[in-house]
Amino acid sequence: MFVRLGQPAFTNVVRPGEAIVPPIRAVDDVPVPPEFVGGPVTDINLTVDVLMTPVDLSVYFTGAVLYSLTEDVVKNLTFNVKTGVLSGTPIFVGTGKYRVRGHNVDGLAVSNIFNIAVSA
Repeated sequence: MFVRLGQPAFTNVVRPGEAIVPPIRAVDDVPVPPEFVGGPVTDINLTVDVLMTPVDLSVYFTGAVLYSLTEDVVKNLTFNVKTGVLSGTPIFVGTGKYRVRGHNVDGLAVSNIFNIAVSA
């Protein structure tokens, strides 16, 4: 394509009654938080002194690389921050409300609340 010096390589042609719309540009380098998927986290019901089936809370997130719980986990249960798996054998009866968070590489997080109930 040849362009006369001093002339733009292209021009916007606007017909009468049309508005000039600026081009849509992709935004680069803007951190995007992880996404919470799959509906609310299912409440977890356990029995005291019975080994629980491990629960993988990472399945509720896309784009997360680390996971956290906002409250201390039930006594004798373990939460793996790298995998998002909750496991163990509860040793006390009780209930609690927890917020699980999925964190991405930029430190952004998304969360959801669920309950853990331990019965006799």
